[in-house]
Amino acid sequence: MRAVHNRLSRMQRVHPLSRSSSLCKHFSALGKSNNAASSTLRTTPPATAIDFSDTRIGFASKSNVDLVRGLVVLFSCQEFVVRRADQLISLSRTLFGRTITNALVRSTFFKHFCAGETEAEAIQTMEKLKRFGVGGILDFAAEGDITTSKKEPVPSLSREYEYESEKVCDERMLNFEKCVTVAGKGGFAAVKVTALGDAETVRKIAQCVTEIHSLFARMEFDSGGPSKLTKERFADIYDKHFIGGKESASRLFDNILKSAQARFHNDEDSLNDEIDVWEWLSFVTPREFVELSKHMRAPPSHFVWSLEDSAKMDRMTHRLDRIAEKASALGVRIMIDAEQTYFQPAIDALTLELQRRHNAGPDGPVVFSTYQAYLKDSRERLKFALKAARREKWAFACKVVRGAYMVRERALAEEEKRPSPIHDTIDDTAKSYKECCELVLRGDARNQLVVASHNKDSVAEVLDVMSSLNRTKGTVSFAQLYGMADAVSFALANAGHPVYKYLPFGEVELVVPYLVRRAQENSSVTASARSEMMLIQSELKRRLLGRV
Repeated sequence: MRAVHNRLSRMQRVHPLSRSSSLCKHFSALGKSNNAASSTLRTTPPATAIDFSDTRIGFASKSNVDLVRGLVVLFSCQEFVVRRADQLISLSRTLFGRTITNALVRSTFFKHFCAGETEAEAIQTMEKLKRFGVGGILDFAAEGDITTSKKEPVPSLSREYEYESEKVCDERMLNFEKCVTVAGKGGFAAVKVTALGDAETVRKIAQCVTEIHSLFARMEFDSGGPSKLTKERFADIYDKHFIGGKESASRLFDNILKSAQARFHNDEDSLNDEIDVWEWLSFVTPREFVELSKHMRAPPSHFVWSLEDSAKMDRMTHRLDRIAEKASALGVRIMIDAEQTYFQPAIDALTLELQRRHNAGPDGPVVFSTYQAYLKDSRERLKFALKAARREKWAFACKVVRGAYMVRERALAEEEKRPSPIHDTIDDTAKSYKECCELVLRGDARNQLVVASHNKDSVAEVLDVMSSLNRTKGTVSFAQLYGMADAVSFALANAGHPVYKYLPFGEVELVVPYLVRRAQENSSVTASARSEMMLIQSELKRRLLGRV
């Protein structure tokens, strides 16, 4: 594992769009309008105030046993315990065996954070939530990551599953399709890219995207500002940095420009024969990023792309497209989950292609991307995608989350002696979260947003912006993880807002990495976990004293 990460450390593991400060100039027009709007944001409470402290509503779906279990689980999410979660579970399996250990995990953390081991159990949980006006998002909770060798054991429980075979990836695709079917018209299903292909191939695609973006960012920086690309200028750049000559460069430029013009529905005013660097890069598909990287005179460090990688990429994109096609046919929306930063450039590129194909229909967007607000580059990446959607005339849709890999990302950055991609403070993350949501809400009226937050202050700020813009409830949904922020979820539902709970399910063995991340997230936001515990205690006291 260390060898893989070491070769990744040669490239800054921050999304390529954050590499050049001149990119901010490229988006200055969009940024100024949003900054102006932000400066006038009202600080008064939302027009329709929601009481997030009403435990009677917040915990209406929970039994006394559920509440006591929640207290025990949240109390266990102490940093000194969570940091050693992998070792403690391994020790328990050594001393007591897997059966006893899994039974303990199942009756505590699993029961609190997960909807069940099987699809049938998850559906039962979903039906229970529906009785209280809350929807469910079935989420097959297995996750992928890279390993040094197929033959080596996974070094820690938080490494998640290894890539096994294309057959297993096909089986996971069928699992996601079942989630789409169960969601039903108007519902949501969650999809994870690394579950549908070899995580190492995803990493290679991400490396290609990063390197090509970095090359053109340097070119833009050297020229002193946003650079226009004519066919001749592109041919000069290509001849300098790539193998193949100017004739090959001209053909590539024409092909990508022709594809872009088709995306703009042959609107002659949308494109001409001169485009700027970042517009051009937004047209490049994942496969084209790979082809460009293969022909670089100075290719990415340790980059090797095989015919097998090409086949794996094709099958992975086919699986993603098939899931999106099924969702579109059934009127279901799918959310492509964000993952680690060494995968995210590839996931962004793959998701953008899915959105182009499936978000232009009259029934609204099908594919939602995900932005992790704790990443320092999240706002610029979001602007990049919003601009592509606006120019290409498809409906933009995304989910904004705080982020779920903070502990791992910071540890890896420290190990590789590079700056952390994560904001330094909770306040910085909260500011980023608010700005990302505002970008979507203040954009095209067709934009759809899923506010995935457990923080009642962040939710209240979004409600305030919605009120000031007269945003209808139908274009903004709220989502929280099962077992977390119930007071927020059920209060929103009680006020008539579309609310969903993420319902991870799967065998205990497969879901352990997910549970470790949930515990880490709670330990990293101690104040939030403490507040949740106080609310549970308050509700238990209310029930024991027989208060209405």
